[in-house]
Formats: sequence, C-alpha cells, structure tokens
Amino acid sequence: MENRMGRRIKKPFYKRKRFGYTLLFLAVMIFVGAGYYAFSFYNFANTISKPKEKIKNGEEWTGTERINIALIGVDTRPGDGAPRGDTMMVLSIDPQTKDVALFSVMRDTWYKIPGYGFRKINEAHALGGPHLVVETLEKFMQIDIDYYVKTDFNGFANIVDVLGGIDMYVEKDMYHPDDGLYDINLKKGQQHLDGKHALMYVRYRGDAMSDFARTERQRKFLSTLAAEMRTTSSLLKLPQILKAVQDDIETDMSFNDMIKLGKLAYNLDINTMDSVQLPPMKDSTGTKPALMDAHRGGASVIIPDLYETRLLVHSTLNTGRTIVKTFDDQEPLVDQTTPPKKPTQSVAAPAQPPTPPPPKTSDGKSSETGSGGNKSINGTTNTTKPGGSGANGNGTGTTTPNNGGSGTTPGGTSTGGTTDGTTDNGTKTGGSGGASDSTSPPGTVKPPATS
Repeated sequence: MENRMGRRIKKPFYKRKRFGYTLLFLAVMIFVGAGYYAFSFYNFANTISKPKEKIKNGEEWTGTERINIALIGVDTRPGDGAPRGDTMMVLSIDPQTKDVALFSVMRDTWYKIPGYGFRKINEAHALGGPHLVVETLEKFMQIDIDYYVKTDFNGFANIVDVLGGIDMYVEKDMYHPDDGLYDINLKKGQQHLDGKHALMYVRYRGDAMSDFARTERQRKFLSTLAAEMRTTSSLLKLPQILKAVQDDIETDMSFNDMIKLGKLAYNLDINTMDSVQLPPMKDSTGTKPALMDAHRGGASVIIPDLYETRLLVHSTLNTGRTIVKTFDDQEPLVDQTTPPKKPTQSVAAPAQPPTPPPPKTSDGKSSETGSGGNKSINGTTNTTKPGGSGANGNGTGTTTPNNGGSGTTPGGTSTGGTTDGTTDNGTKTGGSGGASDSTSPPGTVKPPATS
C-alpha cells in the first residue's frame, strides 16, 4: 500500500500476519497450558479422592453454605502401625461473608472417643482412621464437618520444597533428638525453611507451653503457606505441587467439590482469618481456666471444659446456637497422680447387753448406790436391802495424813472420798450409803495412796 508520494505505508502491528501468528501461538499455548493444568488437577483429584458413600443430610455442598473441613496430619513411620493424628485442625469458611476460622485441637486433649471411651483425642485416627476423627471432632465441637483432608508429613515437606521454601521467623532455638532421622535442630532468627526444616518447625513441642505453643506455630505456618500458594509464581508451579503431594494426601471431596472450594479459597483474605486454639486457656470471662493439666493412666493429658470450648467455637463462627452443659462426655476437672483413697466406713461398736436391773429386796425395794464422800471408803454391795447412809469415819491424823475410818452405820455400795487429810487429828468423812437402812456389814477402808 502506497500513499500519494509513492511511499509504502506500514500496516498497524495488529493487522500484520506475524502478529496473527503470535496470537495464535499464545492461544494454543494457553489452551495447552490450561489443558495441562486441568489434566493435572483432574488426575490429582482422582488420585487423592475417596468420595463419601452418602452425602450428609442428603444434600451436596453447593458452594454457598458454610463449609467445615477437618485437616489431619499424621506422622507415619515404618513399622509403627496405624499412626495417631499428630495434627488436628478444622478449617471453617463462610462463602457469604468470606469469614475464615482455623481451629487447632491439642493432641493431648482427654475426650470420649465414640466406641472407645475416654482417651487422648489424637488416638482416634489410630483406632478408626479419618472417619472416626471426623466423628470425634463433631461431638467435641458440636458442629457438622463436611469433609476431611489427611496428609502425611512427607506431603507437607514436599509442598514446601516445590514452592522453593518458606520464609519464617523462628522464635527460639529448637532442638530435640528423635532417632536421628527425625531430629529437630533450628536456630533462632529469620530463616528460609525447606521442607525438612519446615517440618521441624511445626513439630517442635519442647517449649514450656508444649502443645499450646506448637499448635500456635502450626496455624502461623499454614497461614504463611496459604499466602505463598496464592502468588503467581506458585500458581505456575501448581502441576508440580499436585504431582509431588498426590501420594501423601487423602480426602473425601469429589472433583466438583475441589473446584468449588478452589474458587472460593482464591478470593479469601487469609490475613483476616481467626486462629483459635481448642480447648481455650481461659473461660469466656477471661478470669477462670477452661482446661486442666492432669494425669490419666500415668500419662499427662489436658482435660477440657467442654462448655467453654463449645462456647468459643460457636461464638467464633457466629452461629447463634445456645450451648448447653453436658455431663456424659465431660471428664471431671481433677488430677489423678495418685489413686484416690477409698472412703472409710465407720463401723458401729457392738451393742452392749442391757444392764440388768438391781435385784429387788424382800420388801420390794431395789438396792441403790449412794454418792461418794471425801475418802475412799467402799461399801459392801447390799443384796438384801438398800444400803443405809454411812456415818462420818474418824481418823487420827499423824505426820502423814490418814484415811477416814469406817462408817459406824452399815455402808452402801458407793466408793467413799479419795482426798487425804492435810491436817493432824483431822476427821474425815466416810462414804454415804443408800437411802434405806442396811443389814450388811460396814464399808471397808480403801488403803491410802502411796505418797
């Protein structure tokens, strides 16, 4: 094409054939790339998915209702058998409000596992796999859990390695020997953690706060990892990430569920996520403890206040549900470092035979006992008639006080006085007898106490 001056006029770049070929090439590459991503994701989904036999409540998740997902991390080691749930979390997302909450359940929590009684809550996986974990967490938190995602720690480390590592600030020196292969050794400060060292960071529990601090680090790391996964560079690595972890992840989500969840997750603001520990340290007033460090069966455990735990869950999720205290799954908040003492039962003393009434005399009167005088003068028991009153006994004092003499009137059955005379030639009073006269011999004198 020429102008009036005979010069050729260049076509706009978007009308040139070369540009058309470039666009076609890009379109093909995008299509191929999208196909590759779609195939990678589809293959990944089919590999890890173990769909439920039946949908809870008879309805499939539409992507608009709140969704609760149990996140289970297990530490599988050769020869150890079925692993316990080393990490148990619940991710809750409200698609309408975009609110996100991540709950961490401490592994030593003492709770009633369905069908097995009170045990550490992390034993649920070893006893019944991820489905028993879900059932246990549902009862513990009093919520419905829609899906689970279980990963081995190898899968966790592989994700970090494919991403090229994660930048984290390590709060303190961390060291814990563990069979050499699983040793933990990190230095305090800003670190670029590869998969192996990231695993050390989330597994360490050598703090004074033990599992309290560990669950906090796990939530912190997952938040950082989720933010990194949303970067452009990480999205370009998605096929490699999926391939690296597909053998270490299991879920009961369907392919369609994963697509809906992926779209939802990409639009969430992780920075506003609520990070919650269960059971909480304090009650809703912040003045009383909501858990107790205790011992059960010789092991250190954490006994939760279930009312306060559930109150925190539902206030965080803003469900409006009224929480009622239950007692069937609430373990008493007491320690058992030593076996409790059995209550002692008071044993009643054997009944004493009733005292027989005094024998009656010939005149129908019963013998009676008189009150004692000052001296130890014993009357002889009268078996025929009530004893008469004993008269004063006369004792002649010497340098050593003497006892009073015998009563001149027949004595009664009572013991006389016991106090010795304190003056010379004193007169002491003998024992007084009963109310009636007696025909029995006079009372006898009790020997004086040895001074």
